[in-house]
Amino acid sequence: MSTRYIFNPDNFDGTCLTTIDTNTGKIAYTQLNWDEYNAAHGGNLQALEWDDFYHNWIKPHELKLQGEWIECAEADYDEMLNILPPLKYREINGFETFFVGEATTGTLFQMYACKNGKYWTALRDATRSPDDLGKELLELVKVDLSIERLAVCDSNRDAA
Repeated sequence: MSTRYIFNPDNFDGTCLTTIDTNTGKIAYTQLNWDEYNAAHGGNLQALEWDDFYHNWIKPHELKLQGEWIECAEADYDEMLNILPPLKYREINGFETFFVGEATTGTLFQMYACKNGKYWTALRDATRSPDDLGKELLELVKVDLSIERLAVCDSNRDAA
């Protein structure tokens, strides 16, 4: 059986509508063929094999969902650490890190990190390498140090 994944490229939200068996030409869970199904859904659907669908649509969509790291409270960090068994609980570049044990979507999980009494969270791909995540985490410390330096400079200027 050869399967293609059907989706609407005009308002793609990270999901496929259904699949088509290319051997029978039938849409899953219906007796419709491609032309009938496509016409019933506006006529602009696409059907791709998994690799094409995943790499050209799913992964770019997941990248868009990943926002900036935000600082969070220790209590939030502890709650998320204990609410479900953590996924990939480990140390990366001096940060204690983990992913909450349930995916938000696909391979995206809420990730938490702490170092030196500061806590952060962001939606991240759990399949990324520790090296890639480590580089990103080190940027958090650089930004944090820059903000602290600015605050010291401002307080020194105000005292003068």
